[in-house]
Amino acid sequence: MPISSANERLGDRFLWLTSILFIGLALAGKGFAYLLPDPLFITECMMLVGILVLLRAGAVRQLFSLPQTYILVALALWSAFRTIPYIPVYKMDAIRDAFLIAYLSWALIIAGLMIAKPERFNTAVRWFRKFTIIFLIGCPLIWVLSRFLGGSLPQWPWAPGVPILLPKAGDTCVILAGILGYWVAGFMTQINLYYMGSLLACLGITGAFNRGGLLSFLTALFLCIACKPRSPWPWRILFTMFFGASLLYVSAINIQIPGRDRFISFDQFSQNFMSMIGASNRNDLEATKRWRMDWWEKIIDETFHGPYKVMGRGYGISLGEAHGFGSKRKETMLRSPHNGHLNVLARSGVPGFGLWLGALGAWGVGMAYCFFRSRYRRDGQWPNIFLWLSAFFIAANANASFDVYLEGPMGGIVLWSIYGMGMAAMWIYKNNPEVLRHPEMPVPVQASRSGFNRFGPMRGYPVPAPLTPVPEPQETGQPAQLAGLEPPQNRN
Repeated sequence: MPISSANERLGDRFLWLTSILFIGLALAGKGFAYLLPDPLFITECMMLVGILVLLRAGAVRQLFSLPQTYILVALALWSAFRTIPYIPVYKMDAIRDAFLIAYLSWALIIAGLMIAKPERFNTAVRWFRKFTIIFLIGCPLIWVLSRFLGGSLPQWPWAPGVPILLPKAGDTCVILAGILGYWVAGFMTQINLYYMGSLLACLGITGAFNRGGLLSFLTALFLCIACKPRSPWPWRILFTMFFGASLLYVSAINIQIPGRDRFISFDQFSQNFMSMIGASNRNDLEATKRWRMDWWEKIIDETFHGPYKVMGRGYGISLGEAHGFGSKRKETMLRSPHNGHLNVLARSGVPGFGLWLGALGAWGVGMAYCFFRSRYRRDGQWPNIFLWLSAFFIAANANASFDVYLEGPMGGIVLWSIYGMGMAAMWIYKNNPEVLRHPEMPVPVQASRSGFNRFGPMRGYPVPAPLTPVPEPQETGQPAQLAGLEPPQNRN
């Protein structure tokens, strides 16, 4: 269905504002989310505007041609059913907890707007290259300011205790995983030493700070290796990580991270890694790990084998207070068990959890099918698109399994925006795959014979592979026979 020029401009401007929102959340984190006073959070206001823009875009019918849409709508309706009865009791707490599910609106918004105008998908892929440069330049500076000058940074007057810069380690690792997937996909070729060093420096700081974030990056890294083992970037990053760990071991560097009892040292990284795969010798790491496991076991027991199997506890109640976890001073603040998936299970019950897994699984199966189909058919850049989005998505879900991530806009908008782009990619690949042949679209890359490029700020990035031009119909002004076409036969 064609859209009017006014609605088209409206959709373009909304996506442009969404890109600004994405940059702000990725760099400043929670500090950017409080740009407007409570309860006028900028992310929620943008989401409401996006729903109105989607309704005017004229792509609702095409959106419902995707099976993922039906599962998302069912999940939203079930969650609303488990939220509305608790609003009179818990008031704003119930609404805020329900945004764990409400953020899925971003998936429908992004997918619908890109389906309405497939060129927007092309633009979004090219825009991420600019986002990568901005993020890798600004992230190290913001992390230094937020950690070493955290107490001196200005705070929002309507949000006491919330500085204007408040990034989280796990959130940063997810963005770094998305950047890695973008590099492996070949959509950014001129990667100089600063970009590589900035990514590894940010990963080193955040990886020492947050085990879940480090695991999310490694998950995306190994997915890239499994799907595209000939790409040089995963191996370069693995080699550099090994070299950095060896340097820390030999030099015995031990730098404490301000505000936390964590260090940039070989022992810290080794204990973090051991804690992820087994048991570590650090009491603080094992204590938080055991605290999470006990809480998760209680949620599983009371839902699958207890009285909250069907309905869950609903949205609004503080799970920390209900389950008896956390200190007396902070238990009312522990609304999430540091696992977004089990948070859904605890509040929505087994039916809601099944819809949640169905939504994530339907997206994953669809992306895997499109990836292998496009690679088998050699459909140009499409395998790289599906790999990039899948790496980004799996990193976000890994981080959500160990942190309060999806409950806030810093994670919810990121994950569901990726989900929406994936839905749009599946629809466009089926109905309008030539959109990726746009002349300004980044091209997939292949290594030169020597394996290195001879020009650019950094030797070693692959050489762009030329696009296969699409043959255009030629108007020769000649009869069909001379143009190589057979004229229609008169069968009379």
